[in-house]
Amino acid sequence: MTNAFPEVTGNRLGPWLDDTLDNVPHARFAVLGTMDGLLMARSLAIDTDSADKLTAAATGSVSLARAQARDMQLGPWVQSISEFDGHYLVMVSAGANAFLAAVAGKDVDMGVLSFALQTLVSRLGSELDSPSRTDTVPAT
Repeated sequence: MTNAFPEVTGNRLGPWLDDTLDNVPHARFAVLGTMDGLLMARSLAIDTDSADKLTAAATGSVSLARAQARDMQLGPWVQSISEFDGHYLVMVSAGANAFLAAVAGKDVDMGVLSFALQTLVSRLGSELDSPSRTDTVPAT
């Protein structure tokens, strides 16, 4: 069996995001972000500057959801959905300290989109992990 995807190295996961969204009608674009607000990958339908902004904003939403889940003893955060006039922003947990955020039109089948994102997370596994940042300043 031939792998239809390019080698996944250096977090070059844009083609994986694009392939996932291509199979979801009304899905527009997606980013893979870290919990400290860094963009790891983006689909081709969103430019880098916009992807950076989306990642930063989604990081805040995901951070709040994770904190609420922890503080209310709800179990681990899995997914959040924000609804806008004509669009949805779906954010799903994607490995250690990472998340996927996808934007879709109002006519998207939310079950199909959520399943596609969760399936992508499962397929890529640890490639989606973002190690926690550590203090690199030597102690004095």
